Amino acid sequence: MYKVLYYKIKRLTFHKMLCKFKGIFYKKTIYLYCKYEGPEISPLYSNHIINVQKYSDLELYSGSIPWMTKPDLIEMAQIRSARGAILYTITSNGILAHFGWLTMGGKDHYFNEVDITYRSAADSVHLFDFYTDPLFRRQGFYEMNLKKMISDSFESYGAKEIYIGVRHDNAASKSAIEKAGFKICMKFVRIRIGWYVKKALIR
Repeated sequence: MYKVLYYKIKRLTFHKMLCKFKGIFYKKTIYLYCKYEGPEISPLYSNHIINVQKYSDLELYSGSIPWMTKPDLIEMAQIRSARGAILYTITSNGILAHFGWLTMGGKDHYFNEVDITYRSAADSVHLFDFYTDPLFRRQGFYEMNLKKMISDSFESYGAKEIYIGVRHDNAASKSAIEKAGFKICMKFVRIRIGWYVKKALIR
């Protein structure tokens, strides 16, 4: 125990300590809201099947999200399903490799990252909360799922617009979203200085 504590302290640089200290008093979070600007597309060909509304896939969850157990994930899925959200999953080697959610627009969406609620456009679709198991990252599952959802949004759900959100500091997700054809259309900003909090929408 003492050795672990010693090495943790040893790895702390002045810059890291300064950042941690700064974070106590000041934090700025930017959430990017992106609109699909590409053409209607067909899903990517893949040996992996993208399942829609197959909730039994959640039983294959490995527990790789530190703050979410399998019962937590299933309970969350049940709540979202009751609210009309649609689950997209990919499994591989008996493991839930990737999942994401789609919901119809024209209603309020809560962006937890910035603690802001935003009402999306009517006749739109909102894509959210994607996750890839660490064992299956960098295998293109996110891109495959995005393309499937975009195709379904136009062909099956009659969407005229498609939106997705991402934190500005999530470089990997930003890159995948841009490659899929999404462009930033607005930014949600949350600034905390001590106990003072300011929220803003930048178009």
